Amino acid sequence: MKNLSRTWKIVSFVELIAYIGLTILIFIRQSDGAGINQSPTLKIITWGILTAFCFVLLIIQIIWAWIAHK
Repeated sequence: MKNLSRTWKIVSFVELIAYIGLTILIFIRQSDGAGINQSPTLKIITWGILTAFCFVLLIIQIIWAWIAHK
């Protein structure tokens, strides 16, 4: 169980760094991969989609933490 807990901490840290990095990327870029200029509204929509996806990962992390510390 100790190894599972350590793995959980590493995965959580990587997910946090990825979320922060992608959030910064969303708000500093001027155009996306298709060449469309990003308005503040589109940036917020994109960030909302990223946040919703990360919320699902957070729920999985909470379940994993509960199992790891059981």
